Amino acid sequence: MNHTWTYTFTALLLVLASCAGTGTAPDTTPPEVRSSSPADGSHGATKNAVISVAFSEPMNEAATEAAFVLEDAGGSPVAVTLSWADEGKRLVAVPSAPLAYSSDASYQSYTYRVGTGAADSAGNHLAAAYEATFSTMRRLGFTLEGEAELDGSVYSNGGVYDNLSNTFVGDGPSDFYVRAFFSFPLSSLPANVESVERARINLYSKKENNGDALHYRLEHVDYGDRLDAADYGLTALASEPVFPPDDGWLRADERGWLQEDLNAGRIRFQIRLSSDNNGDGSEDGYWLTTTDAGSDKPFVQVVVYAP
Repeated sequence: MNHTWTYTFTALLLVLASCAGTGTAPDTTPPEVRSSSPADGSHGATKNAVISVAFSEPMNEAATEAAFVLEDAGGSPVAVTLSWADEGKRLVAVPSAPLAYSSDASYQSYTYRVGTGAADSAGNHLAAAYEATFSTMRRLGFTLEGEAELDGSVYSNGGVYDNLSNTFVGDGPSDFYVRAFFSFPLSSLPANVESVERARINLYSKKENNGDALHYRLEHVDYGDRLDAADYGLTALASEPVFPPDDGWLRADERGWLQEDLNAGRIRFQIRLSSDNNGDGSEDGYWLTTTDAGSDKPFVQVVVYAP
């Protein structure tokens, strides 16, 4: 008997049996959406928001892209550019134009959807469509009222007056200068303000003597939670010329200043008015009502975009 042939034949059978036992079962598990952004029900997406949908496994890109849609609040499709990340497991949609913000306090919503036509690389489809709705920034209006204890005047000779119904900006009979200060807390503004559209300062002024002969500047300052003599010479963050009316409202839109305060994490919006001195020996300038006054109090009209 040829034992060599018998052993060889037996070994061949064992190898064939081993190969047959290692066959891979076909993939029949449907893919799932693991996460997405912006999240369903979230508010405050920016105009440049990017939509992403993460799947449980690599997807058939063509089928999944065909199953994706982004719609505005009216149900109209929004054009997007699609791409893939994470080795084919995350679909990224970039809107072709900036998303719209709400023009008021209502929500401007968008919905993105992945239909059951989406499939993994093995051809398994989503068991159910996936949908998420989010909203963009809203246009919100606020009125900032002043802080009585931080409105006041600081004199070049060191005098500080912060508890009167009027403050003064101008010069004095002894050729000193007076600067006026106003503070507005930012606590009434919402968190996560994206941008400031308007910050209109409103100060009621009334001319004193030859006040209109002087030159005035409105200055952005940060004097904190106390008005003192050192604030007279405090370095301004920014400034610009202003022209107070003889008897009426001085108004100036300084949204850039307020935006800077928010970006820096400050809790107050603070301004100062300063002037030159015409040297005529008389008190020239403007009286401005403070938060202590019974009427015509200072305020700032603010419009922001926020969630």
